[in-house]
Amino acid sequence: MPCTSRAAAAPGCRWLIAAQAGDAEALDSLLSSYLPLIYNIVGRGLGGHADVDDVVQKTMLRAVRGLGDLRDPAAFRSWLVAVAIQRWPSPGRPGITPGPPRPREASSARQAFVSCL
Repeated sequence: MPCTSRAAAAPGCRWLIAAQAGDAEALDSLLSSYLPLIYNIVGRGLGGHADVDDVVQKTMLRAVRGLGDLRDPAAFRSWLVAVAIQRWPSPGRPGITPGPPRPREASSARQAFVSCL
């Protein structure tokens, strides 16, 4: 899908399309531009747990592997955030057990997400 209308307003639209076509430099630029957002969301959602780096790494690997399946460039940001949230450990999944959130941080994943928008 070309960068038109709503898609053109999405940050990194051209990088996304170039990355989907195999441009490694565009992929690096795209992921680098979204890395601070993902760190912020995951860090707040996990209450600063020590495994934030692991969750962010798994998110970015999934993004690289699934980039070719993304049809709407304007949906990249929301898709990437959803991928990050899916990588969080939960009581029903193996992995870390998040500690309680710090008092000054968001008390739920939803609040953490909303505060980053």
